[in-house]
Amino acid sequence: MSIEHIKTSNLYSYRTRIYPTLKNFKYPVSASFEFNHEAKIIFIPLITQNYDYVFENIKKYKSKGSIIILDYTDNHYFVKSPHQDFYQKIYNNIEIDLVIANSVAMIDTINKIYTGPIVQIDEVLEVKPQMIQTVKENNLFWFGHMTNFKFLIQKLNQWPNISFNKLIVMTRFTNEMIPEFKKIMQYYIQKKIFKFFELYQYDPDLLIKISKDFNKILIPGSIHDELKSNISSNRLITAFALGKMVAATKVKSYEQFSNYFTDIDNDKAFREFLTKDFCYEGIEKAMNNILPNFTVQKIQEKWEMLIKNFDYLLK
Repeated sequence: MSIEHIKTSNLYSYRTRIYPTLKNFKYPVSASFEFNHEAKIIFIPLITQNYDYVFENIKKYKSKGSIIILDYTDNHYFVKSPHQDFYQKIYNNIEIDLVIANSVAMIDTINKIYTGPIVQIDEVLEVKPQMIQTVKENNLFWFGHMTNFKFLIQKLNQWPNISFNKLIVMTRFTNEMIPEFKKIMQYYIQKKIFKFFELYQYDPDLLIKISKDFNKILIPGSIHDELKSNISSNRLITAFALGKMVAATKVKSYEQFSNYFTDIDNDKAFREFLTKDFCYEGIEKAMNNILPNFTVQKIQEKWEMLIKNFDYLLK
């Protein structure tokens, strides 16, 4: 897989972590799905296939003195998934030089199984900050991975007696999933929670385009879900970049930004969020105070500073 293919990958962590990490390295580097015999650094992103091949090559390069850096963005060691065996095998059998986490909560989790150095580096902001603009219609927006869709459904099932015009959803889906989406959303239309529903395939450019159709963004989640409570702040930061009001679950990585969004699980606060007018001042503060820390340049600087610590091993 080439660097340009990584840039356009379907996997968010590849686009916003691996691409800005690898494209400017001055040393031969291999992401562990494509091994370079001269590589002095083996970077292990999220691995979703060819587990035995990847593991054996990592072990081989480690024996030759390569530096092993593991980018751990999902809690696959502890949570049952197709990837769990691979991550348990890596942690238990290979001396990892450094683990990169994407949230404070994930660092806490990694500390249970790994005694080496851990560094937090955030994802790059994938959309350019937009001008703040309001929409007349009361439209709400949800976006994210399909594994998070269940949290939106849970919220709709607990919805207060407040209706809105349209729910707009953006995720990655197959054509076979469309009838089920329509069936589910028709149920909530019949319950008069909202009148209309729109579904879009996730695309950063399209996200910017349709952001002109809504004022408020919903990011429901769970502080109890082992896989999802350790998430990074990327969805919240993206929501701020769109210049919209946000209601979100206060997972650990969001807590530092709690002055800039509504707690979606606080019934009183959420009702006020749904009914109050558009708040320019709060959104502007979020954009000015937070977004500069998530630019490509800022994140690249963090990676470059990190790799400089290995200079003496790489020469």
